[in-house]
Amino acid sequence: MSEDLPIEALVALENFDSRSEGFDLSEVASAFASACKVLGELTVTQQHAVRAEAIAPNLRARPDHRSPWRTYFGPLASWTTADGKPVHLPDIAQASAATIAYWKERSTRVKHPLLRARYADLAWEFEREVIPANRSDARMADAALDAYLDAARLASGDLHDAFEAANRALMLALSLKNGSKRDVARAVILDLTRRAIASDGPWSQGYDALVTQRKSGLTDIEREQLVGAIEGLLARCSDGTKPGNFNPHCVQEAATRLAAHYRRTGRREDERRVRGVVGRALEHFANLGNALLATSVLNDAIAAYRGAGDDTSAERVRLLLVEKVQAANAEMHSLSHEVEITFEEISAFKATIVGDHPGRTLMRFATRFLTMTRKIGKLLKNKNDHGPLMAHMTITIMGSEHQVATLGSIEDDQKGRIIHQTGLM
Repeated sequence: MSEDLPIEALVALENFDSRSEGFDLSEVASAFASACKVLGELTVTQQHAVRAEAIAPNLRARPDHRSPWRTYFGPLASWTTADGKPVHLPDIAQASAATIAYWKERSTRVKHPLLRARYADLAWEFEREVIPANRSDARMADAALDAYLDAARLASGDLHDAFEAANRALMLALSLKNGSKRDVARAVILDLTRRAIASDGPWSQGYDALVTQRKSGLTDIEREQLVGAIEGLLARCSDGTKPGNFNPHCVQEAATRLAAHYRRTGRREDERRVRGVVGRALEHFANLGNALLATSVLNDAIAAYRGAGDDTSAERVRLLLVEKVQAANAEMHSLSHEVEITFEEISAFKATIVGDHPGRTLMRFATRFLTMTRKIGKLLKNKNDHGPLMAHMTITIMGSEHQVATLGSIEDDQKGRIIHQTGLM
């Protein structure tokens, strides 16, 4: 088991296990990979241990279970080969019964809560996947739950990481139907959420986990306390007179949750009120930057005002948007590229299309010029795989006086991106 690890690899891991503060598991993966570069020939048991350790820190949390194995953990990267074979890095197919046993044993030996949680959770999550005849060991889920709570409480921990740990603890408590530990996990998440609201941290991670999970046990008093804290945040980040506080993204994030809460509880006036705050914040933000920046938010401002029932403000902003679009178009510069096509090339192309029968000519024309959706889908997937940053950016299409459309990322708005790509071909 642990003693099967070569000393160089074990030392690399113990450097993290002895820490008192938090760390990113990608650091563990990098340190372990560096240690493995100097390893000599390994025995079979050493190979099993090294493989198990190499897999562990490289799996990534997928709370939405959008992994190829429909598990909480998924691969760091996935792609498809030219012959259509899926490839995952790392691939749980590399794991065996010995891997599960190794993770179970390691979860009892390491001290740091992040490592304890990772080994125990992997054993719980993947035992059924790796050994179909087995049932997952509930003791591992319970151990992971406790370790995640300890990790969330680390004083030096990053709030994002703390939320991830606490939210996973809540998920495990619900899976185990352990009401007392569910309540502990909820209390930790509530505390983190209050801290995050006060420090402009990632508070929505906690709020969403508690509110969207109906079995979280959130009480009416706790819910109203959270709503009050978010109202305070909304007031702070929508104050345009204090540039250090003003944050339109924060306004939208807070107002979206508040509006949903007020709609569920039948408080329509409060829902309209917070939507009006969004409209005013975005209108103020649009006047702080250039025309192109303004066009990116004014449509949302119009929608917010209409949601608030303020048609007068919606019309005012619509006219402002027309002005900003015209100004943005004037600021833009044309990019052009000349392509020379000779008469000989035109004649050669014509010969491949025009035949002695109108029906066959039409068929050739259609075959040549009708773009296949599948072909464009593959092109977009290639962009998504090799240019993930650009693939996740939205595309704004401008008209002469208004914003025609906004396209989401390749993953979120595939149909829109296919239509847009068709126009570029």
